[in-house]
Amino acid sequence: MLIQKLNACAEFVAGDGTLLRELLHPDKQPLALRYSLAHAIVPVGQTSHPHSLKTSEVYYILSGMGKMHIDNESQVVEPGDAVYIPPDARQFYS
Repeated sequence: MLIQKLNACAEFVAGDGTLLRELLHPDKQPLALRYSLAHAIVPVGQTSHPHSLKTSEVYYILSGMGKMHIDNESQVVEPGDAVYIPPDARQFYS
């Protein structure tokens, strides 16, 4: 059984500028996963950098409000919202 505690995961600045803690990652743990699970923070007044990934991604908003930008669409998101981001979509959060 593997249990990860959020506070035990090292925080770092990800390539998109968010503060990230990786809870589960197939390249960093002996897991048969095809995805990772991370906790990300975009500090108030900042935005993440536009980027795209080869795989899909899901954001689940825990707190705060902002705007999710995916390709040519933008929409306000708030706590309780889940956002699906398709593979290769250009995305950022503001």
